[in-house]
Formats: sequence, C-alpha cells, structure tokens
Amino acid sequence: MPAPARGPFRCHAVASALHWLTTARAGAVLRDIHRLLDDDGALMLAEPVVPLAPFAPGFGQWKARQPPRYEHGSWTAFWQRANELTGYDHTQLLGPREADRIGDRMTVRDWTGLAEAAGFRIVDVLWRDADGVIVAAQKTRS
Repeated sequence: MPAPARGPFRCHAVASALHWLTTARAGAVLRDIHRLLDDDGALMLAEPVVPLAPFAPGFGQWKARQPPRYEHGSWTAFWQRANELTGYDHTQLLGPREADRIGDRMTVRDWTGLAEAAGFRIVDVLWRDADGVIVAAQKTRS
C-alpha cells in the first residue's frame, strides 16, 4: 500500500465526493486538505446543492417544469461500463449509505461555510446551476 500523501500541494480538487460523507467527516477532509496545501494553495470542490429555504418552493416549481438532467439508467450504464473495463465492481466500494450523510441537502452557503470553517479565508462560487456548485477556496499565509 502506498504511503499517504504528505503535501504540500498547490491545488486539490474534489468532485461529487464530499456529499457521500457526514458533515463532520466532510469538514475533517477539508481541514486535512487545508493542512496539506501550500500557502496560497487552492481547493476546488464541485458538489450538489439545494436552494435556501425561502427560495425552495419557487425553485421546486420551476425545476418541475424543466426537462430531467440526470437519469439513473445513465449512471448505472456508466458504472457498468467502468466495471467491465477495470474488471471489478466500483459500486461495491460505495458501501452502505449513512443516514446522516450530506446527500443533496446542502446549500451553496453551507458548502462555502464548510470551507471557511476548515480554515480557508478566500472562498468564492465559480459556477452554480440548478443542482450543483463549484467553489474555489484559497489558503492564505498564516
């Protein structure tokens, strides 16, 4: 087994992974990333989001009128092909879904707050759509 990463790193990217964790575990991962980054290093994260509560009813009505963006069949087909190419079942690595995992219940504000709580002082939203966000966060010199 290879030795764990020791850093420092200039940039770290996380895409659609943190929402599989609990909020506490995701925060711990972000703190580890912050620790392993160079001064002025950057974090990029892409995760699913929901609107803030006051906007949720209108958002839900609008979203219901939009064509579906994702189909479970597409996700299944992707992983089936990946499994064929690699010779093992990646979906078995997901393990059981914890009841208190993040899932798709965090807002943009929640994700930026989690990055700030991990020690990142410069946090910005680079992209947002109806279902997801890309957040950039920079570690600043202490």
